[in-house]
Formats: sequence, C-alpha cells, structure tokens
Amino acid sequence: MQIKVAKGSINYERFGRGFPILILHSMGTDHRSMKPWLEPIFSQLQGVQRIYIDLPAHGKSCIDDSLRSSDDMLLNLLDFIDQLFPDQGFSLVGFSFGGYLAQGIFA
Repeated sequence: MQIKVAKGSINYERFGRGFPILILHSMGTDHRSMKPWLEPIFSQLQGVQRIYIDLPAHGKSCIDDSLRSSDDMLLNLLDFIDQLFPDQGFSLVGFSFGGYLAQGIFA
C-alpha cells in the first residue's frame, strides 16, 4: 500500500489487528528485511498490528526532488504517521538507521 506524504510517498505492509507497531528497517534494505525475525515473535501475540514500511528512498517508497536530508526523511515519516495513526497511540521498532529515525519521531 502507498500513502502520499510531503516529499513523496511511503510504501507499507500491514499484518495483524490491534495496537499498532510501526517498524523501521536499516539503511540500504526495505521493509522485507525486518519481517523474517520479527514475525515469528509477533505472530504469537494477539491484538498487535505490525506496519512494516519502506523508508523514504528505499524499496517502493518514493521521494521527490525536494528531499535533501534526514530531516526531510523524518518529515515524510511524521506525515505518514499523522495520516495512518491520527490521534492514536502506537509503538516503534527501529533497527540501525531506522532506530535513528525512531529517535527523531520520539523527539
């Protein structure tokens, strides 16, 4: 699935139902890199929705010509979150560069 954001679009895949967990992968991969080691854990739990995204400029997520920095990537992610989880709590899982971006989301 795709959501249009400020400086491009974010591709994502959703599994399960319940409380949402946004999962951010490392630089140079895409959302599929996180599934093999997280799904065996989460598939055992009820009431957990997992949203695996392709970070901006990764996988099937697109950026426009105005994206220039990690701050712009963060802006795209915040726009995505505002659209997917309006006024709703969620959790974050981030690995490597995805963890760095997760810290920006928390800030």
